[in-house]
Amino acid sequence: PTEDLPDLRDAFMNLGKIIIKAGEVLAKLCDYYVTSRGLPSPSLSETVKTSPCPKARLLHYFPTTNLKTENDSGSDSDSDSEANESNWCGVHCDHGTLTGLCRAMYINENGEVVKNTNPNVGLYILDSQGKETKVNIPEDSLGFQLGQAAQIHSSGVLRATPHYVKAAAGSSYSRNTFAVFLQPHWDTAMDSAVDPYTFGISEKQWKPNMNFGEFTEATIKYFYSTDSEEPMEFGKSQL
Repeated sequence: PTEDLPDLRDAFMNLGKIIIKAGEVLAKLCDYYVTSRGLPSPSLSETVKTSPCPKARLLHYFPTTNLKTENDSGSDSDSDSEANESNWCGVHCDHGTLTGLCRAMYINENGEVVKNTNPNVGLYILDSQGKETKVNIPEDSLGFQLGQAAQIHSSGVLRATPHYVKAAAGSSYSRNTFAVFLQPHWDTAMDSAVDPYTFGISEKQWKPNMNFGEFTEATIKYFYSTDSEEPMEFGKSQL
């Protein structure tokens, strides 16, 4: 897109670097918290600072104009707001160390930035009891989520953040945001002082002596498998 958006590359790279720097500070605080619980430092700050493998992505969620809702069956009632909602992204945990997020932008069919007027639309996280909380990132702020690599390297003291993105079915606007996935080097050992199976990591994701690359491949296969009826379980958060 260099010709159409000549400023995109520099803006993309500069914002990504800001998110990584902020992630270093947060990761250092995470290290301190883990050691305060009597466990070895998971060195998350060193991971974020030295890993050559961060992944930055512009995330585009398409308009939901063509999505069908329960009300498409013929009922004219709009009393149940849940019937008019769908998900842009289902519940999942990121598998890296930290994920840095910007405030979402909503864009209409004319390419204009518009305000999201539906209070139910947006990013949701689940706490240790499965309770949903809507996340509203201020315009001048960043949001961070913990990933499963942080969960394993902290021996379960830190827990990955289950999250999803709720849409409004029939909406003509798209949702757009920028995310940086901070993750270990591909060869980093996925070691834990506590068996990861005891804090919600599936045996289909993790095996002893795995490195992060192998963990990534197994996790993607687990998340996107179409031949398994096993429900995905997410570890309960302590933060």
